[in-house]
Amino acid sequence: MQDSVLVSPENPPEQKICTGDWFYEVKHFEDCDVAVSYPVARSCTCASCNTLSTDCGRVQRDSVGAKSRVYDSRGLLLSSGKDLCDCLDGDCMGCFFPCPECESRRCGVECRCDRKWLYEQVEVEGGEIIRNKFAV
Repeated sequence: MQDSVLVSPENPPEQKICTGDWFYEVKHFEDCDVAVSYPVARSCTCASCNTLSTDCGRVQRDSVGAKSRVYDSRGLLLSSGKDLCDCLDGDCMGCFFPCPECESRRCGVECRCDRKWLYEQVEVEGGEIIRNKFAV
C-alpha cells in the first residue's frame, strides 16, 4: 500500500499529499463472501504541503457550507432524511467497517456526517449497477 504523503527529493520541506478528493469504486474479491465489498481508490487529487508550517499527515477540511452539504451532521440524507448505506442497498444495516469518525457501519471510505457528495451508483463486479434513487 502506498503512503498518501510523498516527500519531494529536491525540496525536503515540501511534500505532495493526496487531499480528500478521492474517487472510489466498490469491488468484490474472489476469495471473499459475495455480500462483502471493499472500496477501492481509482484516483485522487494531490496538493503541495510545507512540512515546516503544516502537519502534512492530516488534511485540513474546509468548513462545510449548509447549502453544499448532502448529508446532515448525523449522516442522514438532507433530501429525504434516510440513513442510506454507501453500498446503496436501501435495506442494508451497514456493511462497512465502523467509521473512525462517527462509528457508523454505513459510511464507506469517508464519513457521511456533513459530507458534500454522495454515490450516484455502485458497480458490482460482474456488471450489476446499483443506482442511488436519492441522487438528484
